[in-house]
Amino acid sequence: MGAAAASPAMSLGMSAVSGIMSASAGSKAKAGLYEHASLIEEFGEEDATNVEEFGALQVAYQQEQAAYKHDFAIKSSRLEDKKVDLFEQGVKKDIRDEKRAARDRMMMRTKSILDTLSNQTAARAAQGIVAFDGSPLHMQRVDFLEYEADKAIDRGDTAERIVDLKFFGGERAKLMRERNSLMREIAGVELASALSSASLTETAYEMQASSMRRSYALEADSYRIQGRSAQRQGFMSGMNTLFSGINRYQSLTG
Repeated sequence: MGAAAASPAMSLGMSAVSGIMSASAGSKAKAGLYEHASLIEEFGEEDATNVEEFGALQVAYQQEQAAYKHDFAIKSSRLEDKKVDLFEQGVKKDIRDEKRAARDRMMMRTKSILDTLSNQTAARAAQGIVAFDGSPLHMQRVDFLEYEADKAIDRGDTAERIVDLKFFGGERAKLMRERNSLMREIAGVELASALSSASLTETAYEMQASSMRRSYALEADSYRIQGRSAQRQGFMSGMNTLFSGINRYQSLTG
């Protein structure tokens, strides 16, 4: 009789222990899955941080290169401005040289006509010819007219060359300065474009890091959901085992 009574009680006790073990197993499963979820979030945060740090380095490099290229372009345009200044100084020197050469030619022509007239006068005086009579006078007038004609032609040619130097030199200098100004404008546009590109790169890396965090967070949440489900299943299994043991005990002792 005692053994028969002990058997239902033992069965009930075993059911209770089995139920407790099921519930404990569910709790342990939950704890393990929660720990795994925490590790996923930790690794995810590390990966996302690495992406952000790499993106920051990329953006810094792009900004540095943009600033370097802009600085180089501006310095180059300033050097070109100095070239324009030197070119204009060269044009002014050419004009001075042209005027000096014209004066030298004038002096040579004047000396030549004076020497010619002097020689003619001396020769006629030696021959007893009056210097300004008849044919000798005509010859002197012809020489003087040729001198005046050469002088007028040379003045015209000199003036034309000086005008050409001033005009074409000035126009070329103007074009050179406009080109340099355009170079600076392009450098400014390229700098703004490069900085805008760097900003977009920064945004892209931030979005990538944010997306990674969300992805890891979702994965971690899925493990936590599994953990809670495992705990509930363990608890329900334990309770079912316990209730089954109670029902069996009641049926045996009733």
